[in-house]
Amino acid sequence: MPVDPAPPHTVMVRLLGPIEVVVDGQPLQLGHARQRSVLAVLAIEANRVVSRAQLAERVWGDDAPASVTNLLYGYIGRLRTLLTPTCGAVRLERRTGGYRLAVDENAVDLLRFRRLVAQARAAGTGADATGSWEQALAVWSGEPFSGTGDGWLAALRRRLDDERRTAILDANEHQLRAGGHDALLGSLRELAAEHPDDERVAAQLATALHHGGRSAEALAVLARIRRRLSREFGLGTGPGLYELERRILHERSPAQPAYSA
Repeated sequence: MPVDPAPPHTVMVRLLGPIEVVVDGQPLQLGHARQRSVLAVLAIEANRVVSRAQLAERVWGDDAPASVTNLLYGYIGRLRTLLTPTCGAVRLERRTGGYRLAVDENAVDLLRFRRLVAQARAAGTGADATGSWEQALAVWSGEPFSGTGDGWLAALRRRLDDERRTAILDANEHQLRAGGHDALLGSLRELAAEHPDDERVAAQLATALHHGGRSAEALAVLARIRRRLSREFGLGTGPGLYELERRILHERSPAQPAYSA
């Protein structure tokens, strides 16, 4: 009798957390931090050639040793061997002047996150947007590139944290418009505690409270951030918060979030 072919492996390249390549749920052992950083830089630029000079600058910064070309050659060789269990789903290819990581971009969590966010924004207010927002935020498993040091990846980590927070706030706006204020209250309180100077976070928390019939508490949130920005930074709040306050004072049940930057 003919033998059924083995099912294809499920392979994921994870950057939004520890740097990992996971095959059928099992992470591969990718070696020490510098070696994993090489893989991360190539995965960020999936299917594009990264020159040796770019790799050296992004992995070592100003501390690249004279032997960096030989070090890269050794790291690439070891990573190729370590990626063997992916059965070609993740391939390190040598190209003129550099290297290329050949992989389905949907298998790289960072690229999948960005694709889903773009998809959610394009979907607007429909149910498709809800699913895309949920999937996008679920992709994250921790601090990007955790276990790596300072330098280019650390700077990118900070930008990605901002990118994620913007996505969370966009998803919150979508959920508030859909009437999900009760479900958001707990996470919005946490977010407001983490980012007490963020006007958009304060506006979302106030909106959720007002939708839930707690208008006095919503007004207190707006008063608190106004005082904080004035005392700490000598700044006033934007017109969006004043408009939201006006609506809370004059409307019993706003139809949608009223904040705009």
